[in-house]
Amino acid sequence: MRLIKADEVKKAFIGNRYGTKAIEYIIDNVPTVKAIPVEWIKDKMDELEGTGRFEFSEYLDELLADWEKENG
Repeated sequence: MRLIKADEVKKAFIGNRYGTKAIEYIIDNVPTVKAIPVEWIKDKMDELEGTGRFEFSEYLDELLADWEKENG
């Protein structure tokens, strides 16, 4: 999966008419964002709990909760 900057895609299409190949090209060349999938973090939390490292798992849980509050 590749996360893209959707605003950049929208800017590329405003006021223009493109064919399918041009749209594919634009999407393929939109800047990507670095992100850690939430599912990956949750898997790591489970691994940490499995090794008895609860304090790290709890910290990650708080981190995700804070992010959710800020980003809905």
